[in-house]
Amino acid sequence: MKLDELKSKVGQVVELKGKVGRVWFKNGSFALKLDLGDGQELFVRFPKDTFQNQESLSYEFAVGENVTLVGTLSWSINKNTGDKVLVLDVNSYKKAKLDNNEEVLNGDNLKDLAEKESEHYNDVLNKDFNPYEVISAIRELEGKINEVVKNREEMVRLLINSSIYGANTLLVGGVGVAKTMTTELVSHIFSDRVLYYQFSRNTEMDSVIGHINLNELKRGILRYETERFLNADFHIYDEFFQTHGRIRAALNDYLVRRVITVDQRGVLEGRTRAIFATANFLTDLTKPEVRETGDYAIADRFHIVYNVPELSDKEETTITKKADTEKLASSESIKNLRKEIAEIRKSKGISVETLEQLKAYAISNVRVPDWVYDTLTLFARRTKFYLGRYYAPSIRKRLHLLNLMRMNAALEGRNVVLPKDVELILSNTL
Repeated sequence: MKLDELKSKVGQVVELKGKVGRVWFKNGSFALKLDLGDGQELFVRFPKDTFQNQESLSYEFAVGENVTLVGTLSWSINKNTGDKVLVLDVNSYKKAKLDNNEEVLNGDNLKDLAEKESEHYNDVLNKDFNPYEVISAIRELEGKINEVVKNREEMVRLLINSSIYGANTLLVGGVGVAKTMTTELVSHIFSDRVLYYQFSRNTEMDSVIGHINLNELKRGILRYETERFLNADFHIYDEFFQTHGRIRAALNDYLVRRVITVDQRGVLEGRTRAIFATANFLTDLTKPEVRETGDYAIADRFHIVYNVPELSDKEETTITKKADTEKLASSESIKNLRKEIAEIRKSKGISVETLEQLKAYAISNVRVPDWVYDTLTLFARRTKFYLGRYYAPSIRKRLHLLNLMRMNAALEGRNVVLPKDVELILSNTL
């Protein structure tokens, strides 16, 4: 049922099926967006006494989950725009399957979902694609980066895996440990369209995605800053946790679905493959005030969370101090490396389109033993038990982690996931 049909049913009780779009709290009340399909979303309100506390609310509905909601339709006024907004005031709800039998993700069907993904990507894979030439070129460039940026091999490999798969990666570490510079170098292995943004406490959304004028949007006009944001293949968010929580919350949709929600009128779709963020610290997600801002969701939005280790004086490095990093970034070795990366990428035909084929190859050809599924399930249970529910990876994140293991196995020239792949990914996801 679409919005135009629903408008004629204002004041009536209706039953709607759809996907949970966004979830948030405001002034003690709980609300969400219901995705009806074709880019149409309906605002949903729950009574304040529906649940006992916010903690249960946050896990009652997961973004992307399929639900059935029963409630009364009404009109509300958007205080920011003055527009009339169609609202469903919920009387009852249940988690459900949609009419098209789309899968509801749960802890019991990870293997089924992984196998279906393998079948899907086997159909996507171009049978003439030669993965070995692409893997050889990527490994060559990986080695060249490791020659210049010392003692960062694990971080480089994780960034490469994330680039191929299209994952979000958060690098956490002190000043001057080459987080941003390494991320930039790896991104340019695959594309020149890399968007870098320095976040601060004063960052506003307009400065990140550009000002979106609704009247211009109706005429199909997008400003340069917005087009650049949507069309960049890779995003680098420097010092992501320096900015206000509401900015991070506003970017949640882009982290998950690569879309910008435009008021009640729909979304703008981006082509960004992977998002990399850096931080000098990671917010303590267990604090009550953090839960209120919704920042706990960030843990599930980033598939890889890598804690960049500090290097001892004995280790050979050129990046132990901020001054050294800045010097290295402007040095001839980095300039030459950037030039060499661009030349090899062009000569070998490496592109975002090539990455999609390599991703399809890895997911459809790399075998996952049963013990890997058991390990992921146990990992989620142990994480929830020892660290709390806010750190436990959702089924969606576990599926992403599984595919990242496949990416690493493919880069190593293998067609099966081994313990070393599992260890690399699971030790760098919290």
